[in-house]
Amino acid sequence: MQRNMDLIRQLLLDLESETSTQYSFHTNGIDELEKWYNVDLLVQAELIRGVNVRWAADGTGPFIATGGLVSLTWEGHEFLDAIRNDTVWRKAKDQVLDDGLEMGSLPFDVIKAVCVSGIRGVLGL
Repeated sequence: MQRNMDLIRQLLLDLESETSTQYSFHTNGIDELEKWYNVDLLVQAELIRGVNVRWAADGTGPFIATGGLVSLTWEGHEFLDAIRNDTVWRKAKDQVLDDGLEMGSLPFDVIKAVCVSGIRGVLGL
């Protein structure tokens, strides 16, 4: 299974806009296994909290448990702020594709740095 940065971005945006702490990660047209794999990556990266994704050894999982408050962490907000703007996100993806790479194949901090650089460009910094 691969990391899907567009899905990760959408999950973070949706979670931030959610008014309930019992968020259930609704995604249309995305395979459930892919969705929960990427949610699990968000937990591992400490971008979100309150979700526990457990994988069954026999492939019958995932089993999901929420522990009260489902929310972004400080680092989750920081990363989302770097990738939030649609124009900056598209330009970053185009830049990466022009270099023969894919967003999901880049280290997390590189993706953030490319987007932050794009924001600086917009602000003239």
